Amino acid sequence: PLAMDHKRGTSFQWSQRKSSSGTNLGPFPCTPDGNKYVLVAIDYLSKWVELQPVPNTAVNHVVQFLRQQIILRHGVPRVLVSDRASCFLSRQFAKEIELHGIHHAQAAPYHPQTNGLVERANRTISGILASYVNDQHNNWDQLVPYAAFAMKEQSTTAFTPFKIVYGCTPVLPGKAGTNAAWRLRAEESSSSSEHRLRDMRRQARDALLRAQHRTQEHTAPASPPTRIQSGDWVLVRRPLRKKGRAEKFLPRFIGPCEVLQQLGPVTFRVRNCTGSSNHTKATFTVHRSHLRHYIPRSSEF
Repeated sequence: PLAMDHKRGTSFQWSQRKSSSGTNLGPFPCTPDGNKYVLVAIDYLSKWVELQPVPNTAVNHVVQFLRQQIILRHGVPRVLVSDRASCFLSRQFAKEIELHGIHHAQAAPYHPQTNGLVERANRTISGILASYVNDQHNNWDQLVPYAAFAMKEQSTTAFTPFKIVYGCTPVLPGKAGTNAAWRLRAEESSSSSEHRLRDMRRQARDALLRAQHRTQEHTAPASPPTRIQSGDWVLVRRPLRKKGRAEKFLPRFIGPCEVLQQLGPVTFRVRNCTGSSNHTKATFTVHRSHLRHYIPRSSEF
């Protein structure tokens, strides 16, 4: 997933979309055009989406999507947030965003809340496609434009994405001769129209901030977490799976790990001092919510 904060105050959040059912991810069935994935872009403020079917998630497809679907349609974003997929960590992608002066921020692994907007959108996209795909499940890429349009017509910020972007409601197919709501009133000047659109976006932004505040109130811990800083010893929550072992009986944390650096308000760079394993690299990035202070047993002193 990716997110981008535009200079005009909006932001896009992207993800490289794979097939999803609940929390299971995997490619869609291959279509006659060879497509298996969908790239997804979402504007934080308006919830405007851009979708693009692609045969794979190679960096050249992602770069082309960034140029054609985002920059040339909506302008250069100020900030882009992504997960740590290989295409977003590649040198080619880094050169592309550096060329346009985009700041690239990366989400912490195993923390889908960072890209919660994309996760919710992915479920919506999957639901729309599942409702209309054929019995062979191989025409879903032809339905993607219709899914994108449907999502631009649903409202989560008091106004639909289409209305926030264009300042009017869309004329639906077959309604061009009967529905003139999209036309500006003859007496309305361009300046008053611009003011109305600006006021609409302000209301949407206020509604979004209120929703975020309510979410923070519901998810805030009862007591503030203890402070973690460089040099501390911690345990890191990681899912472990071993053949022939019950997952529920396996340890939920790895470590001890040493905190090397605080990368952001809630992200840290740590080193696994027990050595590299199949589950975790020797040095990796982790979200604060997955860290616990390590308290050695008396036998370890």
